[in-house]
Amino acid sequence: MPSTSHSIFPACHRMDWLALVKEACRSSQGRGFSSSVVSVEEWDIWIRVRFGGKTPGQGWKLHVSASVIDAAEVLRRVVPILVSEAVDFKLAKSSAILCALNNGEYGLPQVGKFISIYPENDDQALRLASCLHRVTNNLYGPAILSDRAFDSSGIVYYRYGAFDDKVMQAASGEIVPVFRSATGDYLPDRRALSYCPPEGIIDPFEASAFMVGLDKPNPLVANRYLITGVIDVSPRGKTYLAADLQVPRRCILKQARRHSSVDDHGRDGAERLRHEAAILNILQNLPGIPTVLDILSDDEQTYLIIEDIEGTPLDVRVLESSRAGTYPSRTELLQWGRELAQILGTIHSKGIVHRDLKLAHVVITSGNRLALLDFDLAFQLDSTSPPIGQGTRGYMSPQQRAGEKPTYRAV
Repeated sequence: MPSTSHSIFPACHRMDWLALVKEACRSSQGRGFSSSVVSVEEWDIWIRVRFGGKTPGQGWKLHVSASVIDAAEVLRRVVPILVSEAVDFKLAKSSAILCALNNGEYGLPQVGKFISIYPENDDQALRLASCLHRVTNNLYGPAILSDRAFDSSGIVYYRYGAFDDKVMQAASGEIVPVFRSATGDYLPDRRALSYCPPEGIIDPFEASAFMVGLDKPNPLVANRYLITGVIDVSPRGKTYLAADLQVPRRCILKQARRHSSVDDHGRDGAERLRHEAAILNILQNLPGIPTVLDILSDDEQTYLIIEDIEGTPLDVRVLESSRAGTYPSRTELLQWGRELAQILGTIHSKGIVHRDLKLAHVVITSGNRLALLDFDLAFQLDSTSPPIGQGTRGYMSPQQRAGEKPTYRAV
């Protein structure tokens, strides 16, 4: 590929990305590239760039992930290459949109999809993936759950799917994009939370010399914690059920990837986990609060290991009761209310507010007592640092929703 000059890109990540892309396209003319851009335009939450070539309706699309920390540098390195190849692509149109994508506000399958690239054929897809990995392999971004990583340590991903706007109505009534299968049938192009290659379509990356070997996931963390199941998937990472092999017991592993869920203050998901560990250590030995067992970090991810409080989340209990045509009794409701108030009062006495109180974070244990989970948004009232995260829609206090400094009203 032609060499490119990156001097047109400013260093600050809060740049005008539309102007940046337009300038890259104009500069390509002066560097001897023969391609001519058809359009550079804002479209929904994206900046879309289209060239004069004929992009197919489906194929192996590429994605380049980025956190807001590295987004400017990703653009600086990637956009000139895409322009030189005259390949259609789109990118999040601002750092605010990228933050929203990476925080799961547009759905978990969209996390990390900073730049989407639509190669004209398999050869171009392979060539671009290799080149883009080479120029970005020291940068970071959230994992893209719907895709397969070109390299386990990189930010370039790929999957097979639709490029155009063809849609179909699924049996559920949902309108979904489609692509043609190897037999010519239309199939829904679903963005799942794990990579699902289409049947009958050969993956050119697997047979290519470009493809870098991928490490198989290791179910054993730190040679001690054996992952036995997935409890939850979030933009930050996954929450696992695990077995502690040194001290025989069940435990919970909360994972956060480096540069995931980065907030306006540059704090990522790993820092959020360390914050939760610090809060739980302040509250250790209090009834109804999980105990921190361990916290582990490496260059790529952090794990918070806490005790597994066995029981049923309150939202599940209420849902199961309603499906059976019954509801919690008045006595149960009063008991739960009193006990939850006692737990919150104890937390408040330590100068801490939870800030994310909802049914899913309250567990009814096997002894019919309550426990309160998920302290990653909790706040120490004497802290001089801004709170982490905002909360859950529908559960936030008006003060919390307005971004005011937390008080006991945030519970």
